[in-house]
Amino acid sequence: MAGWASLPPDLVRSVGNLLLATNDIDCYLHMRAACRSWRSATAKPRRAADLPFRPRNWAMLDDGDYNVDGRLFINVSTGRFLHRRRIPLLRDHFLVTTSDGLLVLGDRSRPFYGTARVLNPLSGSSFSFAMEIPHGVSGPEFVAVGGSSEPTLVFFVDHGEEWGHEVLYADPTSERVRKQSLPTAVAPASIVAYAGDVYVACDDGAVFRGVGRVKSWHSEPIIAADTSPEGSKAWKWAACCCLVESDGELQLVRRRWGCSGVFKVNVEGKALERVESIGSRALFLGDRCLSVNADKL
Repeated sequence: MAGWASLPPDLVRSVGNLLLATNDIDCYLHMRAACRSWRSATAKPRRAADLPFRPRNWAMLDDGDYNVDGRLFINVSTGRFLHRRRIPLLRDHFLVTTSDGLLVLGDRSRPFYGTARVLNPLSGSSFSFAMEIPHGVSGPEFVAVGGSSEPTLVFFVDHGEEWGHEVLYADPTSERVRKQSLPTAVAPASIVAYAGDVYVACDDGAVFRGVGRVKSWHSEPIIAADTSPEGSKAWKWAACCCLVESDGELQLVRRRWGCSGVFKVNVEGKALERVESIGSRALFLGDRCLSVNADKL
């Protein structure tokens, strides 16, 4: 090992950067553990949400078993599986959802979900939010972690037709959540973190993006609701309306009565573009939507 340990620091950093570029966070951490000189030549993950070390290409598969603290992960780009035997925080925390590769946890010792905590499952680093997870969060598909350098925890709460729908959001130092009404009368159907922002799709076909930091956070319309007679009928009977990041693109999947459609969300052009082929990708739709490179499985 002595010869390998004497490799030039620039070369070691280049190898580390290649591993980070493919989101092989676990391999990067194993490399840093090899010897002292390699650790000193490479950056150490310090915060759970640090962008270079955020496991965005990794999805946790067995999130339904709350009796074990080990979990199975898959890299949706390379098809590589990783079984992490122990995630100790899962012993005394509830798993609320996964978002952008991070795990959103709630404290078991508190009523409902208690205070929020965000964990990077590959690096093991985590941070707590001062606020408690709000009551009324109707499912894991309505929670997301956004933000680049400063993470923001975003909840969408459905209060029913009479009271409408609210966006609740906070950063780690916020003692209370901030609130904003969602500019649509239709309930949110799907939420996803993409390129540092949080996107939500509604049952009427509208897509919104949450932008800005907590003090200036606001929702920006990306796709307007389809209010035409044909569009209203199509969205009304939609059995599935899901946002998913697929091969670097934000896509919207609509499924109804035996037929389905996949659309690219053109964020800059604020338009939906039909996708004629998803190539080698396989889409898994449900509470959490995944796009996996099937050729790599």
